[in-house]
Amino acid sequence: LFRLYVRGIPQSWGSQELARHFSEFGTVKDVHLLANRLSNISWGLPGTPQQSNTGLAFISYANKTEAELAISQSLQSNVALPGAHCPLEVRYAHSRWQPAAGPSDNRSLFFSNAPPDQDELSMLAFWKAYGEVQAINLFTDKQNGQSKCCGTVTFSSRELATGAMQEIGQWQTP
Repeated sequence: LFRLYVRGIPQSWGSQELARHFSEFGTVKDVHLLANRLSNISWGLPGTPQQSNTGLAFISYANKTEAELAISQSLQSNVALPGAHCPLEVRYAHSRWQPAAGPSDNRSLFFSNAPPDQDELSMLAFWKAYGEVQAINLFTDKQNGQSKCCGTVTFSSRELATGAMQEIGQWQTP
């Protein structure tokens, strides 16, 4: 799969709206919309509670052509989706400071369900048990600095990243 990082999603949107929007570029294989754990509930249709999102998501396509079309079309349009607070940003799910050829060169993992009391140093110590870590980013709320209980970790090699994925399988508390 060719996984993309997406930023600038309206908080009222769910996975279905996001999949529908990105299906114009190809067949969307999966959508992982990051939920807003702090606000917990937002209201969509009148009287219908739904979990709000953080404006961030990961979307996967089966082939590179579709993924690159989604990236290039989003870069060209440079517009905000209706209800979004910033323009749509779409890129491969790896560090924006170190371009890579695509998934075969990806050494980054997205993690979720991290304990809320953990900071980047404790998460770094946890991930170092699986190999050399080059970068870690624990997502935090910009207003209050609290952990969003998810982030990314970049290993020195793809082999270490895939090894960590296989060994962990599911989240383990540090």
